[in-house]
Parts: sequence; C-alpha cells; structure tokens
Amino acid sequence: MNYLESLYWIHERTKFGIKPGVKRMEWMLAQFNNPQNNIKGIHVGGTNGKGSTVAYLRTALVEKWL
Repeated sequence: MNYLESLYWIHERTKFGIKPGVKRMEWMLAQFNNPQNNIKGIHVGGTNGKGSTVAYLRTALVEKWL
C-alpha cells in the first residue's frame, strides 16, 4: 500500500461512522510492516503532566545508563 492508497483507505472509512478500538490502526500499521516496532523511543501522551513525567524519566535514565 502506498501513500495515496492509504489516504484513500482512511477517508473511505469515515463514511461508516466512528468505531472505537485499535483494530483498524493495527491493520494499517501491518500494511506498512509495523514501522512502530523499529522506533527506539518513549512516547509520553496525555493531557497533563507530560513535562514533569519526561523530566523524571530523563533523570532516571541518565542515572541508570550514563
């Protein structure tokens, strides 16, 4: 699946309404050979506390491995 095909696939799904869950995203990522499995990083998401969480993680990781 190329970029244009993936855009078409995403936009075609909107006419069916919202369907909660991650199955569609898992399918889409599988079409691209699951690139998320090769990312070496930590994703911090959410509404509040990202800055303090990242600061805490940074300190812990630096103390442990550097």
